[in-house]
Amino acid sequence: MRVIRLCGTLIGLAALTASVASSASAQVATGSGDTCTAVGHGNSYSVTVNVASTNPAQYGFAFGATSGTAVRSIAVPGVEGSFLTSGLPHGASGTWVNSIPLTPGPVNVVVTTSGAVKSFSVLPASAPPPATYFDPVVCPVTAVKASTPSAAFKVDPHVTYDSTAKAWRLSVAIASAGHVKAAQPELTVNTAASKSTTMKPLVQARGLGLKTPGKVTLMLRPTSRGQSMLAASGSIRLKLAVTFFPTGGKAATTSVSLVLRK
Repeated sequence: MRVIRLCGTLIGLAALTASVASSASAQVATGSGDTCTAVGHGNSYSVTVNVASTNPAQYGFAFGATSGTAVRSIAVPGVEGSFLTSGLPHGASGTWVNSIPLTPGPVNVVVTTSGAVKSFSVLPASAPPPATYFDPVVCPVTAVKASTPSAAFKVDPHVTYDSTAKAWRLSVAIASAGHVKAAQPELTVNTAASKSTTMKPLVQARGLGLKTPGKVTLMLRPTSRGQSMLAASGSIRLKLAVTFFPTGGKAATTSVSLVLRK
């Protein structure tokens, strides 16, 4: 019976030791003296933590977010470290910890969350993994609006003829991702029967797009009416309406006069 009681005591001590060791990784120490600012919107934020000193040393940061929003990732560009979601202090949902101390001064941290955040709670790590933490630092977020895609674009009026494609190349430079279309404005004329009719276009062009800023090349192919004009006069003179549809922005249109020759 004594042996049984001794074994039970040893098992209890082992469980208590494991519990203490587990909770030690989430222990909160005293204040660090750090300050913090953040800017961003949606689920992406740029956080600047001003590390106060190296005494005591700091090894990273745990982050908590307001309104029940979860921290999905934490990274310090140019510095190796580990993003963890275990062994966290109270109120944090993610931590980034390095194996060597951070240099005092501003540390830029990129934080991704599950939703919009008005304020972060930042707990500097006071030891390498398994980390202990200083008291939380309140980090208010300055919201920034998402930039509006630029609708700027420029049409090069100097077209070139591609004998293989039997079409003219029209170059359009766009300032952001989007789609470009070109078409002749619809013209109407009166007939002898006093009824208006829409003139058929001289050329046709298929719209093209890019996922980044750059140059789009539209191919202008003559219609049967355009071929007749080209055969009769050696050129096609027309006005073309070029429209740029930036991704996520408002469309813009410009008119360009062209003379198409082979």
